[in-house]
Amino acid sequence: MTEASNYRNADHPALDLTSLFGLSGKVAIVTGGSRGIGYMIAAGLVANGVKVYITARKAAACDAAAAELSEHGECISIPGDMSTPEGIDAFVAAVTAQEDQIDILVNNAGANWGAPLADYPDAGFAKVMDTNLNGTVHADPGAPPPAEGQRNGRRPCTRCHDRLHRRHPRTAR
Repeated sequence: MTEASNYRNADHPALDLTSLFGLSGKVAIVTGGSRGIGYMIAAGLVANGVKVYITARKAAACDAAAAELSEHGECISIPGDMSTPEGIDAFVAAVTAQEDQIDILVNNAGANWGAPLADYPDAGFAKVMDTNLNGTVHADPGAPPPAEGQRNGRRPCTRCHDRLHRRHPRTAR
């Protein structure tokens, strides 16, 4: 092994962080990407050369966020409700019509129902479960698989929830 091909040589091109960990050219989905944590994640991905699809229930907010993010890279708005099978199917159909592979899936869409447990309605529980659990579980299987022969064939799936920072009423100061 020559000095030029030796990984102990700090100038070896394979040790460049962009080559090792760069995201440029990848394709990502960020659910709930129109505001809060989802927007910040989408912004970080766009800034690093990732083509990002965002979704949110409110079409105007989703379109506006994608327009802002597109000033820094490629971001596409596909508004939809990720809490229903129909919403997920429509979103997946729209993405798969344009992409052969998805490299990153950030399941950020989330819902919360602010009521004491004793007053928590069944409809509130259903809304939270449909968005936070069912939407997360059903969004990935419909997404296109990584391309055949793709070197990085895994698709990280991250679950965020922007309501976790809120304090429980008993622990609030």
